[in-house]
Amino acid sequence: MTYNALPLRQRHDNVKINFFIEDSQKGIFSSPWKVFPNMSAIENQLAGVTLVGDFNPAIFNPDWLKYRKIITPQEAEQAQIGIIHKEFTQFQVGNLQIESSCENFSIKTSVEPFIKIADVIMGIFGEELKYTPIKAMGINYHAHFKVASRDIQTKLGRALAPLAPWGEWGDKLESEEFEKRGGMANLTMQQNDVSDRKSGRILVTVQPSNLLQPSGTGVFIAINDHYDQTVEDELSAPERCSKLFTPSLERARWILTCLSNYAIGLE
Repeated sequence: MTYNALPLRQRHDNVKINFFIEDSQKGIFSSPWKVFPNMSAIENQLAGVTLVGDFNPAIFNPDWLKYRKIITPQEAEQAQIGIIHKEFTQFQVGNLQIESSCENFSIKTSVEPFIKIADVIMGIFGEELKYTPIKAMGINYHAHFKVASRDIQTKLGRALAPLAPWGEWGDKLESEEFEKRGGMANLTMQQNDVSDRKSGRILVTVQPSNLLQPSGTGVFIAINDHYDQTVEDELSAPERCSKLFTPSLERARWILTCLSNYAIGLE
């Protein structure tokens, strides 16, 4: 694992979001997953939900949300409009960034409590637009965490993606100078056997962090908790989001903890 140019998945969307909506954290669903024991070690968190289906982007706007009492009049007045169009919509309301195309609808934020995302999803698609066809849902969590040194970041990368299978070319990735050192730049692991859904998967992507300083002392992790929506499912996508959003984030932080604990063991 080395310091590289900014990967596509490590966007700075969370830096743009600087408003806050007051809301109480809710314990919707009990979960066996343990959250990260030292949350202060996590930086630049981002949570979101993406729905895949058939949407009408032009109807999503702050006034529409206000009239349906999904957001307050003050939040609607202070919203930042990017674009409202029949093919694509993007705006920020409070600390939430909302986007919609004809095929995808997403909400994300970098400010806790993240449960506000599930509340808005339920308000829109569980109540107002409950007949919208939704094919799949992804609950997403991104975060950066610190490691003790550049050498620890490199050791972690070597453990996740060993150089030995690359033979002589793998030898060329080694260097005494950190800036010239090669190695793992992007790794994705996939869990297919997930007990809380009939169809879906969990994707975990790990990269060197390009946000934490000094360079070479951080790790970026992106977790996509993907649910396929089928006619056999007892819960609709909004109901599933409301029920499983908090456990999904707790599981994501547990996965992060597994990786972070391994990195600590390398010190």
